[in-house]
Amino acid sequence: MQRNDRNNIIPALIILAEILAGVACFLAVYLHLPAQRYKSALRLGKKYLNEMNYDEAVNMYHKAVSIEPEQDDAYIGLGQAYTAKADSLANAENTKISDVTFVYDEATDAYQKVIDLDQENTDGYYYQAEVYTKAGDAAKSTDADLAANYYQLAIEVYGKLQTLDRNQVVTKEMTRLVAAGGTDSDTADTEPEPVPKSSDDKLTITLVPHSQARGEFYNSDVAYGQTATIYSETYSTIRIDTEGFDALKDTVKDFNDTTKTNADQAYKELSSEYGAQYTENIDVLRADAKVFSFVEDVHQSVYPDSDPSPKFWNFDSETGDSVTLNEVLSDTSDLPSLLMDAIPDDTDVESLSESSIASDLADDSLNWGIGYDGLHVLLADQKMGANGRTWITSIEVTLRFEDYPNLFTDTFQSLPSSYGMPLENNRPYTLTFASDGSTHTVEVMTEMSEDDYIEDVSIELDGMDTEMHSEMLSFEGEYQIQSYYLHMEDGRDFLYLNGTGDSDISTVWAIRLDNGVQILGTPTDYIDGDALEADSRYLENPSRFLMVHRMNLLGTHYVYRYCRVGEDGRPAATDALYDCQSDLLLSVLRAKTDVPVQLLNTPGGKVTGNGIVSAGTYLYFHKTDGLSFADFVTSDGQAVRITSNTTGYPHTTNGIDEKKLFDGIGYAG
Repeated sequence: MQRNDRNNIIPALIILAEILAGVACFLAVYLHLPAQRYKSALRLGKKYLNEMNYDEAVNMYHKAVSIEPEQDDAYIGLGQAYTAKADSLANAENTKISDVTFVYDEATDAYQKVIDLDQENTDGYYYQAEVYTKAGDAAKSTDADLAANYYQLAIEVYGKLQTLDRNQVVTKEMTRLVAAGGTDSDTADTEPEPVPKSSDDKLTITLVPHSQARGEFYNSDVAYGQTATIYSETYSTIRIDTEGFDALKDTVKDFNDTTKTNADQAYKELSSEYGAQYTENIDVLRADAKVFSFVEDVHQSVYPDSDPSPKFWNFDSETGDSVTLNEVLSDTSDLPSLLMDAIPDDTDVESLSESSIASDLADDSLNWGIGYDGLHVLLADQKMGANGRTWITSIEVTLRFEDYPNLFTDTFQSLPSSYGMPLENNRPYTLTFASDGSTHTVEVMTEMSEDDYIEDVSIELDGMDTEMHSEMLSFEGEYQIQSYYLHMEDGRDFLYLNGTGDSDISTVWAIRLDNGVQILGTPTDYIDGDALEADSRYLENPSRFLMVHRMNLLGTHYVYRYCRVGEDGRPAATDALYDCQSDLLLSVLRAKTDVPVQLLNTPGGKVTGNGIVSAGTYLYFHKTDGLSFADFVTSDGQAVRITSNTTGYPHTTNGIDEKKLFDGIGYAG
């Protein structure tokens, strides 16, 4: 019996061991299930967010929160999903503001959870303040008090953030929010009052570029026009930042919507082996409380570009209605003959005549705009080419206030306290200086060499040559100089001379006029070698204008940032980073392999971590410091930063030749 009992015990022990092992495996799997489910929920939440399926993204992040309520990345994802959903609602038509702000409130609640988990988590404060600001922006058009409350909440959160991370971005945002309607004891007393609506107003206009490119790269030498198939559209969205002017803002919104529709339709019609492009550029001619006048240039072409088709738009700043010539001119009967007389003698004209201009005038098709100096008219002249094709060229003619004082109504001859306007070289201008109201004659004199380069430059003030010649101004190799007169409300008067030379490299000189003619510094003293935007015909706002910088970082790019006339009279940057607005053939990369990057909350914004851009991903250039990094938005919606070492050649990223990492990198010259 004893021997048999021992024989029965051994199988029983084996079975018990197997049961215990199974229980252990079950417990191991069970204990790890939450972590796996949590990661899966986060991954799906990000996937739905990238696909703009915001409701499903919210559901997945809520699921992640329920699994791991003490993890901040789930709450951050939830806040981002709610924010994106609210942004989408804010941009939709016929959406109640209460519905939009409700979703923004859900986002701020999510970020509050991040802060509750860690009182020193700067991301939580930053995101929460950003959402409060968005809610205020959404509410300001219908409920000023509600907007002010949101702005105040944003200021309070930024104030808490400053105790942890005091930086210029936070200070700048707080200052802007105080001006927008919030209050803050440290900054409220120093902020200006909201801009009053008077006849002396200047509108603050921002042109926001929108770009998208679609297609495939096949060769890294895309910059030189080699094998590539890419279709792109770029257009500007106009934004009026001045308080009030609601009717004009509605008109501008309609213009923006039409522009987008036209760009999308043009894109659908473009096709080419090498690529095609739709580009719409806007240059502001005049923007004050009386009139908003601008030029729209549209390129619609197969690569390379065709000539633009410029068109003037003129809107009454108060009513938003189109301005008529009868409001600008006291009498239009002599306009056809005045315009024909104003065409330079050396201009080849074939089809233009007084009768053709009179016909355009009669059917209201004359293409004109009103500037700070007078009436600008674009006249269309048809020419017959050698191949029998008809070409239409534009001839711009300006009738200036000072030359035709009786032609214009008083309304538009009265100018704001500060403005800028272009001057034609080798032509005297009668200008009223801001310093003391005195009248002076100013003329920029240029002489060209036989090979069409600038040979000599001088400035005459009240008929006297100031002996400021090209040796002093150092215009070497320039083939063009554009002159601008800047009339400042603080009593200063300047000339800015923008010289353009080979490879379209520019040089800018600032010259003060009211203390005699005084050159201010040298071009090397200016900000990072920047120059006035080469494509811009007007520098109309001394407090906000674009300057261009040719950058060789991850390819050659023309990048821009806003500037103002500084305290010393020279251009001073108002933005720390440059925006990339150049031709998309030079501004889109494709990863050849997986590339380590820094993750951002937005281009130019806060670094939130490290990540990988996978092979085949497109990267669309957005912002850069011009020296060491560029910020992109990827084709799957991530904002990323890529650093570049440009001290030697080839340039490297993460120690690797950048051309081994990316398609689409090309350098000019």
